[in-house]
Amino acid sequence: MTNQQQKLLCEYERDHQGCTQQDLVKWIGKTFDLKVSQGTISNTLKRSSEFLSANVDKDGSSKRHKAANYPDMEKVVYEWFLQHQECVNITRVLIIKKTVETFVRLRT
Repeated sequence: MTNQQQKLLCEYERDHQGCTQQDLVKWIGKTFDLKVSQGTISNTLKRSSEFLSANVDKDGSSKRHKAANYPDMEKVVYEWFLQHQECVNITRVLIIKKTVETFVRLRT
């Protein structure tokens, strides 16, 4: 989800106090045609004060967004994640392993 979408989610949850996280999963699906997990909703809502106070541009980026130290590596790992998220149980250990492998490969 983009920062703009996360901000809109936080605003929607603030304005609809009675809705559950599963209701928010459905709302995200209908509104943005995205499939997100309940965990993503939970993590976003934990940071709701950050999203609600952030100055978000129309393109969805936040002015307080931190630049990546290794953007090439992050792009490769992110693409790998998107390709495998439906067919592989992706754990933190697996992401770290893939990140280290990618970092070593890009440095040589």
